[in-house]
Amino acid sequence: MLLLPLFFLILSFGSTHATTRFKNGENQVSRYVTFDLDSRMTCFWEPLEKGMNIKLNLRTYRSETYHLQLRFSSPSGELSDWQNGDGLVGAYYNVTETGDHEICIHTRNPCRVNLHLYFYDPEAIEAALAKWLEEHELSKNVQSIVQNLVQNLYKIKYSIKYYNSITQRDEEMQQSNSDNIKNFSVTFISISVIIALLQVYLVRRMFFVDEKRIRI
Repeated sequence: MLLLPLFFLILSFGSTHATTRFKNGENQVSRYVTFDLDSRMTCFWEPLEKGMNIKLNLRTYRSETYHLQLRFSSPSGELSDWQNGDGLVGAYYNVTETGDHEICIHTRNPCRVNLHLYFYDPEAIEAALAKWLEEHELSKNVQSIVQNLVQNLYKIKYSIKYYNSITQRDEEMQQSNSDNIKNFSVTFISISVIIALLQVYLVRRMFFVDEKRIRI
């Protein structure tokens, strides 16, 4: 029973596949969605409650580094500023209204992107944790330690996800650069060999003596 509250935290760390979703009651939701974008703006709506926090991370698929834009709008029509990034863009918002919120993404080039949405009610999560600690008659010092631990684990979780996305993109770019260098080297060597053979041919023609045309 003592490990039950940690189940949801472990579940949140394990949800890393595209188009997946998990819920801890109605307190937190995580979802990965893949979009195939063209040059038109793509928007969808997400029902959220006042007091929730939402974190959005948008990145291009594989090693593409197209320019991305992300915007979050409230039900009353209040628009946030466009968040911009090349290959990766993120944003964090505090929800101030209850209702359907609009999330818009845009890119100038057709490409595939992955969007991670994570929204949660911090007060509800803290209240649920405090209730569980109170039911198990733990001291206030232990409560404070556990709450700090949970907060730090969430920070570590998103730091790891961000690092993994950056590392994966860097590795793919390095592989692409390596392939380009190899192709350039092969092309350069081939051209050098052709030029060398052509020079030898021209030099031999310049000094060629036709014995049939020699007159005494």
